[in-house]
Amino acid sequence: YFVYYIFISLLPLSTYTEGLIDQPNSFLPSQASSQNDIAISRLLFRGLFTYDIYGTLIPDLAESWEISEDGLVYTIKIKPDQYWSNGTKIDAEDIIYTAFKLPSLNGVATDKVDDRTVRFILPNKFSPFLSLLTTGIMPENAEENMNPIRPISSGNFTIAHVEQRGEQVKKIILLSQQNNVEFKKLVFSYYSNEDELITASKLGEID
Repeated sequence: YFVYYIFISLLPLSTYTEGLIDQPNSFLPSQASSQNDIAISRLLFRGLFTYDIYGTLIPDLAESWEISEDGLVYTIKIKPDQYWSNGTKIDAEDIIYTAFKLPSLNGVATDKVDDRTVRFILPNKFSPFLSLLTTGIMPENAEENMNPIRPISSGNFTIAHVEQRGEQVKKIILLSQQNNVEFKKLVFSYYSNEDELITASKLGEID
């Protein structure tokens, strides 16, 4: 791991730095509420589905899906060999846990078909249901066991560093190992008020 991280540190990185006001509370998809936290959460976590650049719903973690004739049962299988940033596999238990925690899926029953397949049972027919599954999937017991601003992740980016002064977060750095992203390093710098943010912009500290 030592050699790996030294190698990464020597790579030229395209960096984008954004200045934000206030403090991050949680990047977990079930808890992220502010616009800033939600934006970062979407960089860290993948959903079963996502939207392409044209706004069309397409599979992300999902490999295949079936909808019952009455439109009440959705059976979804995730792609094989999908991993969290700590190296553990993403599985059906993660999906069921996430569904239980998401307010948007209240009233939707879930059960495990196998390690890669989950069944969603709706109380009423809802044709745009798949669009609700674009919210990021969390690891099982994420809310109970993880630091909400330092979670393990599954998206294009992982949290590489959190800089704090006491309990105040000053900077969060995200890195991507993907080749198809415009910026491989994203820096989010947090400021207490708008005056500090404007000063940082004038000094060239943020993009």
